[in-house]
Amino acid sequence: MFAKQKLEFNWCAPVSGDGFYLGLPVWERPPSLEYTVEIFKTAERFGFRQILIGMGFNHHVMEAWTLATAVLALTINAGAMVAVRPGFYSAPILAKMVVTQG
Repeated sequence: MFAKQKLEFNWCAPVSGDGFYLGLPVWERPPSLEYTVEIFKTAERFGFRQILIGMGFNHHVMEAWTLATAVLALTINAGAMVAVRPGFYSAPILAKMVVTQG
């Protein structure tokens, strides 16, 4: 028989700003560590286990790996999933970035 798999939803934390609408030229709420921690804690409270942090190359104010490390130090249960854009980073450099964040 097949093992019963559980459907899991995750949340996302903005690294370049936030607002009611996507794609605005000016964000209604600028990015900050405090705001990202608030998102993580709210997601934890509602049962989300992981929060995605996008690793951008353009218009991203906060660096994803550093932000994930800082937020995880300030939260209890949530995990961070850093989204990497394939093809924009070489595998050896990406591996070095991941290893040096610990």
